[in-house]
Amino acid sequence: MASLLARLDSPLFAGQAGAAVTLLGTGTSWTAGTPGSPTFTADSGTIAAQSVVDGVTATLTYTAPATPGTVTFTDPGTGATATIRVRPVIRYMPRRPRSPR
Repeated sequence: MASLLARLDSPLFAGQAGAAVTLLGTGTSWTAGTPGSPTFTADSGTIAAQSVVDGVTATLTYTAPATPGTVTFTDPGTGATATIRVRPVIRYMPRRPRSPR
């Protein structure tokens, strides 16, 4: 039975483009290449590019959806899935200085 793990080098924020996502498979026999095989899918956001390194490792260039939540990546050949968390973007609004009285 195949399984899939998704790994990020840093947190992924809503709307973030160009994030590197590494997929690690167990019990898989992927075909190396760019894009290689299989062609992975994501249930939200966009996979801009993929490169299958070997039978168990692939790297995706990914753009996160505009809203926070979880994203599920799927290996369509085995049906194995992995999820990652998309964090909200928190904007800092500096306080205005108080006017002297």
